Amino acid sequence: MCDLVCSKDGNDSRKLQDGLHSHIFTLGDKIGFMKALSVYINKPHVVNRRLCGAKMLFCERFDSFNETLLKLKKSEWRNNSCTEKGPLNVNLASCLSSNITEAQDHFQVVVRDLLPKQSDKFPTLRELIVCDYQKCSVTFHPVCHSNCNTDTENLTSDMNNELIYGFVYSTPDTQPSIHLKLSHDSEERSQCHVTGQWLKDVLLPKLRSWSEESALNTDVTSLKLVPIDEYNSTYSRLKASYGLHFVKVWPENTDPRKFVYEDIAIAAYLLLIWKEERATLATDTLQSFVDLGCGNGLLVHILTSEGHPGLGIDLRRRKIWDIYGEETKLEVKSISPSADTLFPQYDWLIGNHSDELTPWIPLIAARSSYQCRYFVLPCCHHDFDRKFNKRERGTSQYRTYLNFVKEVGEKCGFKVKEDTLRIPSTKRVCFIGQERAYSEEEEEVVDIQRSEYVKSHCSKSTESNISVNTQRDSISHNSSDDTSVKHGGLEVTTNSWSTSFQPRSSTELVRNCQKVARETKELIVQAVFQKVLEAPEAESVQCEGGTSWNRGGCVPLAVVAEMFDQDVLQQLKSECGGLQTLLRNHNNIFQVSGGAVRLRDFSSENPWSTAKRRKRNVESLDSGNNLKTVLCWFHTNHPDGCPRSAVKCRFAHGTLELRERPKKNKSQD
Repeated sequence: MCDLVCSKDGNDSRKLQDGLHSHIFTLGDKIGFMKALSVYINKPHVVNRRLCGAKMLFCERFDSFNETLLKLKKSEWRNNSCTEKGPLNVNLASCLSSNITEAQDHFQVVVRDLLPKQSDKFPTLRELIVCDYQKCSVTFHPVCHSNCNTDTENLTSDMNNELIYGFVYSTPDTQPSIHLKLSHDSEERSQCHVTGQWLKDVLLPKLRSWSEESALNTDVTSLKLVPIDEYNSTYSRLKASYGLHFVKVWPENTDPRKFVYEDIAIAAYLLLIWKEERATLATDTLQSFVDLGCGNGLLVHILTSEGHPGLGIDLRRRKIWDIYGEETKLEVKSISPSADTLFPQYDWLIGNHSDELTPWIPLIAARSSYQCRYFVLPCCHHDFDRKFNKRERGTSQYRTYLNFVKEVGEKCGFKVKEDTLRIPSTKRVCFIGQERAYSEEEEEVVDIQRSEYVKSHCSKSTESNISVNTQRDSISHNSSDDTSVKHGGLEVTTNSWSTSFQPRSSTELVRNCQKVARETKELIVQAVFQKVLEAPEAESVQCEGGTSWNRGGCVPLAVVAEMFDQDVLQQLKSECGGLQTLLRNHNNIFQVSGGAVRLRDFSSENPWSTAKRRKRNVESLDSGNNLKTVLCWFHTNHPDGCPRSAVKCRFAHGTLELRERPKKNKSQD
């Protein structure tokens, strides 16, 4: 058996002792070691990116443990029906971590399924894990591939490639060390779930790192409210059904991979929440929903296509709406929280990055009906009628805002659950208000409390109308206090729960360089160009004909920003999105990436090789009709001119070469 060692000696030595290799690293104490193993047991996906996660099937302590019991358990856990047994919902993190100090002479037995992301290509591996507190060791025994034939002969041949491996903590010569033990040599075998090389090069150093962290979180923090195996299969199914198609036909200017797969992940999550709810309520009726601020509407389309009747509402129409078809109900409307924007006929309200509506959604749900539930995924920080700018001491502003959103739901009478989604976004925490913390008979009393809470958070200058009477009696649109105004071209009622609430304009805010004075842009471009050209690491390259060309150096954006006054930077931010956006819009001069600015290197064969979107634009520019329709900036402004000859440069070297850009034929649109 191969034995790899991580010890507290700071070196990386490779000694050959009795045929065993040793690797030495810095290491934490015994408690840190056990917590590090807890992370790997509970959350293997954080270190093995091929996994979706682990499903815990069993966790129990024993006074003794022998090979007979091991064989019995391995035989028992081969049977897939074991997932129906009672003790399978034990929280491994709490069992393993909390009992370390008082259970030195006990064993902990854990069974888990390792779930691959590509479940259609790779089997699920069931593992039996034995934690020996007396020896301070944790051993991983592969049991079976849970989706394979249960015939013993097939199981044995199929499992031969899988490793039995373990980690042992020891303190020889008072130097803490981790020993990695393997069931066979380090020769890599095909179709093996983990390899000796991966355990040595990836997992062992990661365990070392985790063992030294003082505040290591061993619990699973994402997808806590849904079964991880069902989420994996549901997400894979939706991805196959909707993902590739919508990425291919995406007509918006946004990144399709981010938005398509994010909405697929949210849809998979909601479908499982709703499936569990139907089982609890003992009903087969699929839940209905309203998505407030639905944006591109893809989430509405997926949920509708999966059988859930729903409606999406947003301030403005998107191009992709035309692709969905009539079955997907989408509506252009401005929402102003009031008695006129209640949805008693729907089961759920959804707020996916709903911006200024986010804190209002729990209140709208609470007042729509006692049975109405909600889901919100907060993004931009908004209070009820203004930006949310508070920050709790010792807490990030994002966490402070999340605490506020959760508090709103609780003040509105919900038992609020929090979870973290797995989506391509930095804002992944969601809240679910599914149950009420009060009886339906207490509705009016609780509603008065809601009103007072919202009033306390609205601007001092506003006179809030969120009384119980407003909710109940002004459902009729004939109220004398109900007047209509135009907001962004849409009709909005002013019978609002907060007269100072302002919905976003239905007109999309366009921020580009066209609104910045030409002289200002030219001064900024010239100043940044000179700064990059004179950077300390600037270098010259040889061009055709033996000439040299100074391609400048690399300047951090923070250094570039210090060159300009704050009022200039603020003007740029309000008109074109900021200094970085302005520089990126001059992509024929600058390359902005990794928080730094460089010159576009026209001395290379393909200056746009690292920018896919820009590359597509250049391919369009390379077409015969577009060549020489724009002046070459480097030819005119660079001290060394353009590194390319006039024949090879796609831009015009002087006005004599300049051609008129062909007009687009609208009949071909």
